[in-house]
Amino acid sequence: MPNAQYYVCLITRNGAATIGATLDSIMRQTIPPALVIIVDDGSTDKTPSIIRTRKASEATALHMIRLADRGYDIRRVPENINRAYSYVDENNLSFQYSMISGDDCIYPSDYCEYLLSKLGSDSKLAVVSGDWGSHSSGMRKPPQGSGRFVRESFWNLVGRRYPVKYGWESWLIFKAQQLGFRVANYTKLRYTHLRQIGSSHKFSHWGIEMRSLGYHPLLVLSRFGRNIILHNEPITLVGNISMLANYLLPQLYRDDPYFQYFDKDLRMFVRNHQAHRIVSTWDSHLARSFLFATAKLLGQLYKIS
Repeated sequence: MPNAQYYVCLITRNGAATIGATLDSIMRQTIPPALVIIVDDGSTDKTPSIIRTRKASEATALHMIRLADRGYDIRRVPENINRAYSYVDENNLSFQYSMISGDDCIYPSDYCEYLLSKLGSDSKLAVVSGDWGSHSSGMRKPPQGSGRFVRESFWNLVGRRYPVKYGWESWLIFKAQQLGFRVANYTKLRYTHLRQIGSSHKFSHWGIEMRSLGYHPLLVLSRFGRNIILHNEPITLVGNISMLANYLLPQLYRDDPYFQYFDKDLRMFVRNHQAHRIVSTWDSHLARSFLFATAKLLGQLYKIS
């Protein structure tokens, strides 16, 4: 497979401790990228100098987009990724796939080759990833954020830009499914994060995202129950409560410019898609998990003395 098949959009802020290892992981792939675009969101540490040094020594083309320091804000991530896509468009570059990565990811050496082979063998696959594998719910998983590959022909159909609002990451997955494409998370293809996931934002925004996308209430309640009792996702108790409150009380965010409902057609697709999952044979596991979690919680609350 030719190297020009894909490029990488790598987002960083104050990643001096980890970005070197991430670049090593990406550049040493059995099929390396043709280009790595690094969007530096105003780093105040040595991140920019590390990138400049690597740019001078790497065979793979490496381009840095340096932004002013505006403080940390997780909500700017899609805006920063879009800057990388703008660079590709402005320079009339052509690829088959793009890959998204954070600045703290370590991928196995055949990570990209494995996903490229899957994409190459199925033209209806639009979004794929491996799995960072620090938790296991026993449930089907969507493609992850970092480590995600996107087919450019599909990407062109939806405007090649993420919506800069809550829910942008899941929007891509649901949009692909709405248009008749498939998505896949290959859970046996593991990669790692060098930093603890959610250490800065605690996942509290997930409830707002689920509301924006039209998530089915039963799915949200089931997710909350499983997380509280079974610890299926790396979310703290406070984060879980915040997630549920943000879903149930959207008025708390009515003045937040990042909180906007997605179009009605997509929201209805998400709601109907999840309703089908809930009543399907596969999701009998969801029902059992929810009932088990509820029973366990009640047992803890009402212990026999």
